[in-house]
Amino acid sequence: MTAPASQILQNRLVALCREGADTFRRMARSALVIHEGQHACAVLDANGRLLAQEQGEPSQLAAVRDTVRRLVDYFSFNIADGDMLLVGDPYFGGTSGGYLTVVRPVQAGGDIAFFAAVRFAAVDLAGNVPGLLQPDAHEVWQESLRVTPVKLNRGGNPQKDVLRYVLRNTRAPDCLRGDLAAAFAATSRVADKIGATIDAHGLAALTAAAEYGIAYARSRAIRSLGGIAASGQGKASLVEDGFGAIEVVARFEQEGDAIRVDLGASSPTHNRSANLTPSATRAAVVAQLFAGLLDEIVVNEGLLDAVTIAVGEDRCVNPAYPAAVSLGWRLVAPLVSAALAEATGGTAVLSAAAPTMVVFDTVGSRDQTEPVQLSPAYRPAAGAAGGNTLDGMRVTPSAEELETAGTFRLLSREFDDHGGIVAEVEIARDGLEAIIPPTGDVNRPVVRQRRRLTRERSNVLDLDAGALVTFAYARRDLGGSDAVR
Repeated sequence: MTAPASQILQNRLVALCREGADTFRRMARSALVIHEGQHACAVLDANGRLLAQEQGEPSQLAAVRDTVRRLVDYFSFNIADGDMLLVGDPYFGGTSGGYLTVVRPVQAGGDIAFFAAVRFAAVDLAGNVPGLLQPDAHEVWQESLRVTPVKLNRGGNPQKDVLRYVLRNTRAPDCLRGDLAAAFAATSRVADKIGATIDAHGLAALTAAAEYGIAYARSRAIRSLGGIAASGQGKASLVEDGFGAIEVVARFEQEGDAIRVDLGASSPTHNRSANLTPSATRAAVVAQLFAGLLDEIVVNEGLLDAVTIAVGEDRCVNPAYPAAVSLGWRLVAPLVSAALAEATGGTAVLSAAAPTMVVFDTVGSRDQTEPVQLSPAYRPAAGAAGGNTLDGMRVTPSAEELETAGTFRLLSREFDDHGGIVAEVEIARDGLEAIIPPTGDVNRPVVRQRRRLTRERSNVLDLDAGALVTFAYARRDLGGSDAVR
């Protein structure tokens, strides 16, 4: 098959992923998907190799591939056309609790030839407090329901008992049911179009196109590393209230035509939730080393495997089971980025997480609760538009969007004297509680209200109507120093 023909078919796979991601985002109900972009859509081959992927934010870069690989091994020869697989476990190729991956196999010539997958953040999945951010968790079981690999459809037949079990373990069953339905629709659409492409062009042609795309992505990734020195070392650390000190040490060296990154000297497994799973660590490394390429080439196996990563055992970048991991991307990923930037003489692309507050109806007051991850602005940077790479496709909510449900009022959002942004939000009604996750930065939301602000049950704040919340977004230093304290 000629290179132009392979390139056309490879672009077809990329287009299918984009269409699947757009379809899912339009149909989904969760604000984490719609406004935060916490989702991905991918096409993989029968061995779980990533052929193309579209992700909303960079923490998903490696998770779909790693999860599907584990699924292929787990189900071995027990995957058939018409099956719909589901898994949601950070220790099964994932990144954090509450992220679900829906996978549909595509059959060709009597065998499974490809997989279509959608991964997304559930709005709530039975954590200690509503939402996915669990600052006080010490074990993974406190963060969310761990959905082991199951079949939601078996040979095209829905397994209703499995679905009922998952929906019984969320505070927002209607929302999650809608998101799962959207994931089913998106994966089915992508799978059907892969089948149509095979019918039109043949399995051999599509397989050759996938190999061409992987080889091209790898060559571009290797070429982009050409300006990096033969070896180097860097470190980054922070001291977070209640979390203590966390340090990431990065050493890199040339390994053949690729590069090897060793993070094994980083801090040991954190006793709370400031840990990155290996998939999330790989995502942080790839986002840092190939930031300039992510908008130019396909995210696939060639890009992900252009760098070898050593994480050691029992480290905050590879935690010992069953450590909690829900704050790893907020606290540890920026350190990985900053340490690598120092080691390579580059610029850190993942700076400290934006201040946020998770707001929800008083626990136990309603039969369904959809927590809101409130963060009404972004960290500006001189010469750059929009927010932090850490946030991916996150959309800054308008005043109208914030005020639609009658829960918040956006009073102001403006630049301060130091080039940052300050936003003030009023709590519009009683019956609300909140948690404030750490950011790895000095700027956390500040709450002011007449009645004393009490902290109970995992530092849950009891909010009153009229309470004012101030969000301060310090200007980013694109040199990466703001990720290190």
